[in-house]
Amino acid sequence: MNVGAHLSKRAELNPGLEALVDDAAAQRFTFAELDERANRAAHMLTGLGLTERDRVAVLLPNGHQFVETFYGAARAGLVVVPLNERLVANELSFMLRDSGATVLVFDGEHDTVVADLRDRGGTDEATPVVHWVRVGANGPPWALDFDALVQEAPADPVSVDVNTIRCSSCTPPAPLGCRRARCTPTTACSGVC
Repeated sequence: MNVGAHLSKRAELNPGLEALVDDAAAQRFTFAELDERANRAAHMLTGLGLTERDRVAVLLPNGHQFVETFYGAARAGLVVVPLNERLVANELSFMLRDSGATVLVFDGEHDTVVADLRDRGGTDEATPVVHWVRVGANGPPWALDFDALVQEAPADPVSVDVNTIRCSSCTPPAPLGCRRARCTPTTACSGVC
């Protein structure tokens, strides 16, 4: 079962039930609304050229955009690479290179560190990121607007298998990325570190 299907099932059973309260954005979402936004996020990511098992790095605080990106990536069969917001550019650069993420979804509060990552192109510290997708208004000219891309994307369902890479930020001398295989209700998640 695809992780992204959990949200769809709940939207089918209880479409009008409140699913998420994002205090920071002062927004509330029902399961049906969140399900639709996850579908749009899936189409937005595949619209950037991503295909199954490609990596999407996420540098976002807790909020609806993180949930939408997570479930959207799952539905599109993409590998989610959640990044710790407290890390510095060198640590993030390593994780982006190690994971092979070609898309970074980030919040405006990280503009400075993300600009540093972007400016490393052509060096040994360059990341594989091709698309820099920013949450929040008034972003730098090189960043794509998350909200505009999601709003413009189709809302029809997308669903394939999912994988995740979770990076440990405390493993010396460098973070460790653990690839997680898909989970089913009858088996435990298995992974290779």
